[in-house]
Amino acid sequence: MNIKPARRRVTAPPSAEFDLWNGDPFKDERELRLLDKFVAAVIILMVCLGLLAYCTPASAADCWDRYSCDQERQREESRRDTDRWSAETSRRVQESVRDLEAGFERQRAEARHQELIDSIDANTLATRRRRY
Repeated sequence: MNIKPARRRVTAPPSAEFDLWNGDPFKDERELRLLDKFVAAVIILMVCLGLLAYCTPASAADCWDRYSCDQERQREESRRDTDRWSAETSRRVQESVRDLEAGFERQRAEARHQELIDSIDANTLATRRRRY
């Protein structure tokens, strides 16, 4: 004969973890509230970090653009100053050359004038000598 053993119900030993009657009934709710606050804080932190990561490259690119534009503007101003300085220097050199040439021309004119005066004086003396 096959006699089946009767099924027994397995019962867990009483423990404080599963004891709903003798333990604190609000302990689980407090832990869930703390967990909810922690999860909310983590979510807020992640959103802030995401916004920071989203905004930072744009501001870094803007800063780099501003920096490169400033560098380009400074190079352009330096080039203009150099061009202006070289043009001014060239103009001054040309004026100095013209002044020197004018001075040499005056000296030559004065020398020619003096030669004419000397020749006139020599002719006058020669003429006077002939007369007397």
